[in-house]
Amino acid sequence: MPAAISSQVYSMRGYYFVYFYPIIIAAGIGGLWKWTERFSYTARFSIVALGVIVYGSFVLSYLYQYHYRYSNYGAERWFKAEKDLALVVGAPASRYQERVIAQTGGVDVVLQYAFYNRLDPRTVQEAIAQASKDEIALPGGIHFVRFCAYGNRPVETFLTSTMLYITRDSCQDTSKPTEIIYAPKSIRIWWKIYRGDLMPRPDKTAIDMTTSKDTPVINAPRRNDLGR
Repeated sequence: MPAAISSQVYSMRGYYFVYFYPIIIAAGIGGLWKWTERFSYTARFSIVALGVIVYGSFVLSYLYQYHYRYSNYGAERWFKAEKDLALVVGAPASRYQERVIAQTGGVDVVLQYAFYNRLDPRTVQEAIAQASKDEIALPGGIHFVRFCAYGNRPVETFLTSTMLYITRDSCQDTSKPTEIIYAPKSIRIWWKIYRGDLMPRPDKTAIDMTTSKDTPVINAPRRNDLGR
C-alpha cells in the first residue's frame, strides 16, 4: 500500500507507515481482544500468547533478513563492490604513480570512487566530459577503462612497480592477483588487484625487446595503450 500511494522516490514509501501502520495495528489488536472475550480466561491467554509468539517470530525474521542477510545478498545492488574498489584505489595515493581500473562498464564506478574519496564534483564532471569512448582519466594518474585493458595481455607483461592495476575476474585470467575482493559470504570474485611492487618480476632475459613491435615490453602505461 505505501508503494502504491507514494511518489516515485522510494525513500518516501516508509513515510506513510508512520500514519497508517499504527492505526491498522491498534485496530487489529483491539478487534482480536474483543473477539476473545467470548472465551474463558485460559483460552484467551492461550490465544494472546500464540499471537505474541507469531508476531515475535515476524519481528525476529525481519531483523535477521534486513540487518544480516540483506547486507550480504543486497550488497552488490547497493554498490558495495564499487565502495570496496574506491577505498583500495584511494588509499595508496602516494604509493603508485599509475592506477588503472579495467572493465568498469560505465561511469558508475567513477562516480562511486569520486564519492568515497570526496573529489571535487567539477573535476569529475570535467573528466567525464573530456573522456574518450573507452576511458575516463582523473587527476593523479587514475584511469577507468570500460573493457579489459592492454588487450587482455598477462599482467606481468605491462605491470610496473609503480602501478596499481584492478580488473574484473574475466580479464587477465592467467595472471595471479596479489589481492582479491570477494562478494560477501561468497566465493564469487568482484575485483582482482595487482600491486606492481608486490608482483613477482618476470625474467628480463627471456624478453627480447628488439625483435618485433608485438613483443611485450615492461614500461610505464601510456594512456592510448589502455584500450588496446
